[in-house]
Amino acid sequence: MREINAYLLLLGSMLLNFSLAIAQTTINHENIFSLRHTCVGIPEDDKLRIYALKKRNWQLMDSIPLPKDYKALDGNIRRVYILMENQMVFHGFYGEPKDTLLFSDSIKMNGITHWIRTPHSTEKDIWIYENERIAAYVKDGEKWLKIDMYEHLSRMLNNEGVKPLIKENVTRPFKKLYSFENEAGEHTVAVHDDKMIFYRYELPAVYREARNIDFEEKYGHSLPSPKEMEFVLQDGAITAFVYDRRMVAVVFPGLIRFYRYDFGRKKWTQIPDVPDLAYGACCMYPGGQSKAH
Repeated sequence: MREINAYLLLLGSMLLNFSLAIAQTTINHENIFSLRHTCVGIPEDDKLRIYALKKRNWQLMDSIPLPKDYKALDGNIRRVYILMENQMVFHGFYGEPKDTLLFSDSIKMNGITHWIRTPHSTEKDIWIYENERIAAYVKDGEKWLKIDMYEHLSRMLNNEGVKPLIKENVTRPFKKLYSFENEAGEHTVAVHDDKMIFYRYELPAVYREARNIDFEEKYGHSLPSPKEMEFVLQDGAITAFVYDRRMVAVVFPGLIRFYRYDFGRKKWTQIPDVPDLAYGACCMYPGGQSKAH
């Protein structure tokens, strides 16, 4: 009888451990993103969990369902972008209704890596990278308008020559692209396995010099080059994402850490007043409050 009881106890323990393993949350690390300034969206199974920083603690604030066949996620101040096979779904906040952009021959997506994410935008738009050029599709009323950013910049500079921005290396393709603007200008950021590389359109010398002078007068130090803003991911990092105008976040197993660019020292430093965001069921207090590290 003892042998039977021991066997049943062992079997029950195995089944319990198996069920716990099955119940573990699956995190889509590559599609963790920022939205609404102090919020982070984390895809967990079929839900998007939205965490907000409240009094130096990260708390679970919202949850929205995700379609099973989505390709990628991102967001901005006002909405979540859900990239599907042939369309982009916009999930709005503040009472904004959902909207959908259907891709067509004029709006082509060459894979997830060619979607340029714009975390600080307030527009309902989609940016695409193709053949070293950037195109933005912006909704005006009921119409989607295409803006070729290379042509737009050339017109602004009276048709002076503007070099193409970034050429993808087929032996080392980027994983994600971002576009954002800060004090140092408009950047496109390529996220690789080991680093984030920053790019700016190469303006004619007279415009570069004028921008540098303005920056020095305002901040007291020289304008950083895209190379100086390069961010090398630490050992153990899974990926990274652009969080705000001069802020990036690094995704590690179980936590997200935030960094800001110091223009005076020309280096990325961890932000002391933004605690790590611990994610996953094992890292959360009851009620959804995240442990601060």
